[in-house]
Order: sequence, then C-alpha cells, then structure tokens
Amino acid sequence: MADKKKVKLSSKNLYEYFKTHFKDTYKDSTKSVNVENFLQDMYNYAKIYQRVTFSEDTNFNELSALEKKFYELTYMLDADNAPIILMYLYDKYVRKNFDEQTFIKFVDALISFVFRAKVCSSNGIDEQLAGNVIYRLDKHETLNEESFWDALNLSDGSYYVFPRDEEFKAALTNENLYSKLKPYVCKYLLYSLEKFNGVNSLPDFSKTAVEHIIPPNPNKKWSAYLNAQNDLQNAELVTQTLGNLVLTADNEKVEWEDFDVKKNRFINSKFFYTRDVAKLANVNSKQILARAKSCRSNLETA
Repeated sequence: MADKKKVKLSSKNLYEYFKTHFKDTYKDSTKSVNVENFLQDMYNYAKIYQRVTFSEDTNFNELSALEKKFYELTYMLDADNAPIILMYLYDKYVRKNFDEQTFIKFVDALISFVFRAKVCSSNGIDEQLAGNVIYRLDKHETLNEESFWDALNLSDGSYYVFPRDEEFKAALTNENLYSKLKPYVCKYLLYSLEKFNGVNSLPDFSKTAVEHIIPPNPNKKWSAYLNAQNDLQNAELVTQTLGNLVLTADNEKVEWEDFDVKKNRFINSKFFYTRDVAKLANVNSKQILARAKSCRSNLETA
C-alpha cells in the first residue's frame, strides 16, 4: 500500500498502472467471480463518471439540484480532475453514507476551492490533490462537512492550500482576469455575480458572452475619448480586469462601439451589472477600479 501511494497517476501512466494492478490482484484466473465483480465496479464507476461530466448540449434546466452543482464544477469551471473526487463521493452517497444536502455542501466546497484557485493562479485540483483528498477522507469514519473541509484544506506552505480571503480579494480587484482565466471561467465569474445579486432568471450560460466596457487596444475614437479625460495610459492597464467586464446575451457584439452607444445597448440588458454601466456618465480607469471593488464585495464569500 505504501508503494502504491507514492505513484503519481496521470493520463500518461494510468493504463499501465491499471494493468499492473489488475495482474497483481487477479493472478488466479479461476477467480472468475472476483473478475466479474471487478468489471461490474468499472461499469458502475463509468456510469457515475457520465453523471458528473457534461457538454455544451446539456440542458441545465433539466438537471437535478445535485447535478446542477456537478455541472457548475466540471463544466462551467472546467475542473478536469474534479470527477476523481466526485466519483469517490458519489459511491459513498449511493451507499447512503450521507444525504443529498450534505453532498451538495461537499461540491460547494470544491467549487469554492477551484474558483479561488483559478483567480489566484494556484494549483487547484490536479491528480495529486484528488488522490490526497480521497486518502484523507478514507481516514474518517463519518463523512460530514467538517471532515470534508479537513480533507480539502492542507497546511500553509502547501502548493494546494485553500486561497485565503485577502489573496482572493486582491486578485479579483487588480489581476488581468480576462487574459489569465479561460473565457468560460471568466464568464462563470460574471455569471456568479449576477446570481449573487439575486437575479432569478438568467439567460442560459451557453448563450452569454463576455464583453469589455473599454476595449483592449482602444481604437482612434476610444483613444480620443480617454485622452480627453487624460486617462488613456491608466485605462489601458485595467481593460482586462473584473471592473471592465460585463455579460451580454444573444450574441450582441458591442465591443468597439462608442460608450454612449454601449450605454444605450446595456440599459435593456438581461444582466444587472451590465445595466448598471448605463448609469455612468462616463467611463475611465477610476470608474473601472470602483466597479471591480463593488463586484468583489459580492464574491468574497465564494
């Protein structure tokens, strides 16, 4: 067991390790019942994997409350290795080790961890962390919210430590999130903002897009507009930050439009934070930083 624990599984060595494991476990070919049980386990886990992974064709509204959390974690946040932990938990859930509400709390913890890790450029969930979490969970006789957080939170100094509040706040306000995050993760961030604001009905996630208020690499009109406020250089530094990003729907492209044109488009937006831009008399780096701080306050508990 100690030797196996040292193996770092990856997509490159998984098959070879599986063959070794199978050979060592089933040396006696007469143990057909054991082999059948083993194959049944593989089939069961394959079905579980299918339950926790999704595609762009998935109808979110048809998912159960638990499946919506899986969707948020593995598809919206693109947490490739999260299914490793989810499959382990799902097996425990089927065996009635905990109820659905507890399972949802576990997934919420993973969502928070992955989201913060992506914003703060820390490791997030990889094969090694997934294995360590499962190893730590196995030490607990009872799986509850406390034991799960204990398994997920490693000590300070680890590459996988849960990003702390101050680090998270600073990254949300100041980092070039649009260039750092994958587009759909950035879209997830903005979509989450809308949900935290209490919006009950939002356009489908797959039908939304991220737009910049001040366009990156401003054209002549935008350069003149920002120069008139003596703000061109400062504005160029914040075009990829949270405060300069909004959501649009129905493939509405307004990136290079003048600010007055954008405001007229945004005022009827289906998104609260996009409509809010229409209240601004003008836009510059100070306005963008102020928006970032305002948006951040609604994500500090994420």
